[in-house]
Amino acid sequence: MAFRDKLKQIFYINDTPHRIALSFSIGIFMGISPFLGLHTVGAIFLAWVFRGLI
Repeated sequence: MAFRDKLKQIFYINDTPHRIALSFSIGIFMGISPFLGLHTVGAIFLAWVFRGLI
């Protein structure tokens, strides 16, 4: 049941389209960045800069 609940949370995000798009673009940007090993730290930093994390 926990897997099904997590899957529903992914498909039914209760957030603004702008914020979802910003999160997606930060993830894509960090995914293709050449800084190997710093993807997670960079994504958290960029999310903090753009107020993606609250």
